[in-house]
Amino acid sequence: MDRVAYARTTNGYVTDYVKFGDTKAGALLGLVGVLVGGLVGSAPAVFAAGARVGKCLESASGAVLSAAVLAATVCAWHCVAALSPNVRTAASLNSFPDIAALPESEYIKRVNALADDASLADEYSRHNWTLSKIAQDKFGHIRQAVVALRVAIITAAAYAALAGIASFLAARSQLVRSL
Repeated sequence: MDRVAYARTTNGYVTDYVKFGDTKAGALLGLVGVLVGGLVGSAPAVFAAGARVGKCLESASGAVLSAAVLAATVCAWHCVAALSPNVRTAASLNSFPDIAALPESEYIKRVNALADDASLADEYSRHNWTLSKIAQDKFGHIRQAVVALRVAIITAAAYAALAGIASFLAARSQLVRSL
């Protein structure tokens, strides 16, 4: 495999990882949105049940709900950061922001100067390095998002348990009063 073919193959490989990172971050963002929607949507019923059985359970539910929403917010922030990495590295004629920054005549002059395979391979290599930095930044945020999502899921489970307890105690107390 010659240098240009190697550089193009590497470009495809790294570009696929960047796309995969975008897909993963988008999926995590959707999942955390559903989680927050479920938590916030159930809050009025949980707090009403908690209020019927005691302030302690109502306060605990509020604290756990706050922790879950905070963790979910951190997860969402990292997902959005992964979707819009802020990495500035070596300029390349294979990168649309770098091409757009050049006057048209300068771009044409530089492309025409890529007369041999070595200079073309160098351009691809610079671009591949930049894409790799973007992928690295993207997956760093995805790792942090997954950690925050785990915390959100654990606290959501605790919230669900408190909701179940509050509901059970409220139903039991109503049953006792009706007897």
